[in-house]
Amino acid sequence: MYDAVVTQYIGWYDDDSVGGLKGAMEKMNQEDPDFVMGKVVSSWFQLGRKSIRRDENLRKYVEDLVRSGQGDNCTYREKQHVEAIRLLAERDTPGACNVWENILVEHPTDILALKLAHMSYCNLGYFVQLRDSAARVLPAWKPSMPLYG
Repeated sequence: MYDAVVTQYIGWYDDDSVGGLKGAMEKMNQEDPDFVMGKVVSSWFQLGRKSIRRDENLRKYVEDLVRSGQGDNCTYREKQHVEAIRLLAERDTPGACNVWENILVEHPTDILALKLAHMSYCNLGYFVQLRDSAARVLPAWKPSMPLYG
């Protein structure tokens, strides 16, 4: 379901076979409520509409994500995604973008890091950074790779 969520978000469409983006996200979170990257994606969508300063449940959700991201069962990249969400929740969007860019240095085909950085750059009006971010990772992508377009 994680792949279904990310693929639909990247492609700006709903796949009815998995219940659309919302349905896939609900299934992903129900199947594995401790899945860190599932929590990262869910936090991203929640933080677009709410603030941890006004929404106690969201604050607790992000705090739980941060605790989960400190565990030994998380990769360094997952921990970086968690840190970016923490920064975003604190309203440090440029800081979150820096973390996503650091992920892209090591993992230029991490489509989630690229998408979240791009959406954040767009929200900030940082269009030069948006362009440069894509230009840096483009050589690592091949037309045969999923989500290349």
